[in-house]
Amino acid sequence: MADPAIGTNAVVTVDYENGWGTDKGTPVGKQISVVSCGITGTQELLPNPSIRGNFNPSDPANGKQSAAGAVVFVPNVTVAAWWLKLLCGTISSSGASDPYTHTIKIGTATPPSAVVEVDYNIGGTHRYVKASGVRVNKLTIPISAAGFSPWTADCMAKSVAVGTSAYDATLTDWTSATPLDDLQLASADVEIPDATDVGYLHSGSIDISANLFGDDYRVGASGTRGSLVPQLFSISGNLRFTVDSVGVLTLLNAGTATSLRLKWTAGANRTVEMTLPRLFIQKVQPSLMNAGPVMVDCQVLGSYDTTTASAVKFIVVNDQDAAVQYV
Repeated sequence: MADPAIGTNAVVTVDYENGWGTDKGTPVGKQISVVSCGITGTQELLPNPSIRGNFNPSDPANGKQSAAGAVVFVPNVTVAAWWLKLLCGTISSSGASDPYTHTIKIGTATPPSAVVEVDYNIGGTHRYVKASGVRVNKLTIPISAAGFSPWTADCMAKSVAVGTSAYDATLTDWTSATPLDDLQLASADVEIPDATDVGYLHSGSIDISANLFGDDYRVGASGTRGSLVPQLFSISGNLRFTVDSVGVLTLLNAGTATSLRLKWTAGANRTVEMTLPRLFIQKVQPSLMNAGPVMVDCQVLGSYDTTTASAVKFIVVNDQDAAVQYV
């Protein structure tokens, strides 16, 4: 028997599309590293309700194609900007040469769509599982004291199909840059509010959701989606604080807007910065649970900030010319 397809040898390709569900005329595929890629086009089998004069069922029919799944990846400064534009819709860049500075915010532009393809080598024969019209429904960014920072992009797509030829046979390799890890968060770059360094943030996660409308299926489309557009974005998450001063309790019971800024530094001129400029922290009091340090878990919600002109702002510094690589 031949060896099965091996996950470690699978190649994941991404590229923006020319329009929703429409490939570029000349593909510019990028190979990225992932922890997992779960976008599939599974179609439900619908039982046949027909009565046929005995107890045997008739043939089923296919339902709608789900065309959804999560891509989990440890970003580097190159890949981070690509996914953030896919989520937020815009990227504004400066710099004539390395380093380039990219600012990504939520605005009025509809986010682009993408191709996400997995190349499986099955005993020497390649098959390509290609998702078209991919958009990010929710991006989850974890926060911890140490270790890699795996982002989770919950995606939806127009359709998923298996092909015999690659989307792009000549890929740009984006797998080698330094991956982000939470030891790259310097003490001076953990701020609540902005410009105020804090040492009491224990852990948490931030969710940025486009809240895609995924139920636009149309007659004659073979069970695939007819559109996939964002609705009102939501910024949410949870944070855990260690109560090391009365100032923490003051923050948790203020009920007023604050802000959060985190900046990962992977090297000289290689950074990813996230700012939630107007953040509301749930009013909550500590519970005495054990003999160790007192910690408090709280929910957070972000909203539009007039100065930033967005509910979230990312600044990525890398060596990529946006006019070439993020189009």
